[in-house]
Amino acid sequence: MKRIPTAMGGTIIAFMVHAVVIGWLFRFGSDRTIDGIKAFNKHLLNPLMLRLAGKKGFYAAALHHVGRTSGNRYTTPVLAESTPDGFLIPLPYETNVDWLKKVQAAGAAELVTGGTRISVDRPHLIPAVAAGRHLP
Repeated sequence: MKRIPTAMGGTIIAFMVHAVVIGWLFRFGSDRTIDGIKAFNKHLLNPLMLRLAGKKGFYAAALHHVGRTSGNRYTTPVLAESTPDGFLIPLPYETNVDWLKKVQAAGAAELVTGGTRISVDRPHLIPAVAAGRHLP
């Protein structure tokens, strides 16, 4: 049995606790609480996740996209599940997220997952029910 180093194990436990707490708050929290979670994730958690996102063995992918008016390049950590038709990226904040608006406006992005860079195009939204059959 392979042993997880203490620092890595602590990180995994922290992410798991964060996910459980955040899930509970999303389900039962107020709009103000949810806005606080979004701010925490955007300014603190996402920069930490970007250090590993897209690398082989890490669960999160890195989505590279371009600003709608500025043309600036951005990278956002996302979960990306491979499907026969492309990739499925869950939307825990629904459709009101900047990265989604940027990718839809550009019509394309680059996804780095498992150490592999993949060009993706023609993004479209599908209902949660349809997405569910592609999730493990």
